Amino acid sequence: MQVTALHLKNFRNYADLTLALSSGINIFLGANAQGKTNILEAICYASLGRSHRTHQDSDLIRFSEPAGILQLAFSRRDVPSRIDIQLPRKGRRKLVLNGQSIRPKDLVGSLNTVLFSPEDLFLIKGAPAGRRHFLDSEISQASPAYYHELLTYNRLLQQRNTLLKRIREHHASPALLAPWDPQLARSAAKITKKRQEAVKKLHMLANLMQRKISGSKENLSLTYEIHGLERNDSIFERQRETIRNPLSRSVDSVGSPLPTDTKKTSTIEQPPTSNQVTSPLESWYNKRLEERHELDILRGVTSVGPHRDDLAMAVNGIDLRAYGSQGQQRTGALALKLAELEFLRSETGEYPILLLDDVMSELDASRREALLAFLQREHIQTIVTATDAAYFPRDDFGTVYHVENGNVTKA
Repeated sequence: MQVTALHLKNFRNYADLTLALSSGINIFLGANAQGKTNILEAICYASLGRSHRTHQDSDLIRFSEPAGILQLAFSRRDVPSRIDIQLPRKGRRKLVLNGQSIRPKDLVGSLNTVLFSPEDLFLIKGAPAGRRHFLDSEISQASPAYYHELLTYNRLLQQRNTLLKRIREHHASPALLAPWDPQLARSAAKITKKRQEAVKKLHMLANLMQRKISGSKENLSLTYEIHGLERNDSIFERQRETIRNPLSRSVDSVGSPLPTDTKKTSTIEQPPTSNQVTSPLESWYNKRLEERHELDILRGVTSVGPHRDDLAMAVNGIDLRAYGSQGQQRTGALALKLAELEFLRSETGEYPILLLDDVMSELDASRREALLAFLQREHIQTIVTATDAAYFPRDDFGTVYHVENGNVTKA
């Protein structure tokens, strides 16, 4: 996979930019606040249909302009493609893929990217929501069906939460919860199963990367943690064995809801009335949802489901989140991002585009060398921003561009 060209018009601080990119490493050098990150943001937006820096599309439009335009040409399995995005200040955006208008949810998976920014160095010790987002973004790019299931789950979750608040305020009967639980349990089981499969593969890949970066001194293990699953829970013993891997421990954690692609409403949609519950994991979710009716009504939110789960990480058997040193946590975050590249290659057949936003200054010399050596060896198209050319080993390491006040010139 390769981005071949990018055109921006009234996007952030770019009045009109047309840029051709090389298939190798593209280095954008310049001082802070000159527009380097805006280029990465545009590519990321074309990949996921959203910015990693803002929730408002209007923030992407150049000051005082009525609309912004983003056009990106790329190849996938040597087949040329093009994404055109119009961002009006008023009204709805327009997404076009290869000449055909598409919905936002149909964009995900067309162009695969992995973004590594300074904020990702806090992926390990930060809130569980960040780790869930990491998993969801990764899996969604490899599986559009998973992304669609996320949207379904989040819609059901929002509607159930709205109902819980109405019950708490005595505007609805608790009996109305009964038909919602099986629907939410079914969707939750699908999401959890896919996350477990991804974590199992990521565990192997991330451990391999950790060993390379640490000189074979450290083993990194990953575990998918289901919120509310107790050690003595015997509802689905066979399922429990797929949740844990031998190098990790189970803990409980909470977090914030999944992102949504739907609008919040104050009305309750009537769910299907089917009460069939088939898989052990689905049965467990259904039972837990039923058991927590009183608690959920009191809080006005659903207290069990994949929107509460977490990803646990350990180095040499020690919880990396709680007890890892800063160096170990940064190595773990880097290993996780490199594992994400390998995961997407294994799922799609080719490497995604790697976007590195000013992370060279955050990594020490040994980690920088390990990262750059990996990128060169695997021939991964990389778009990296930096303030200093000294972070790179030699003058001919990649194609260099200088960025100053929204102007890009090739060195």
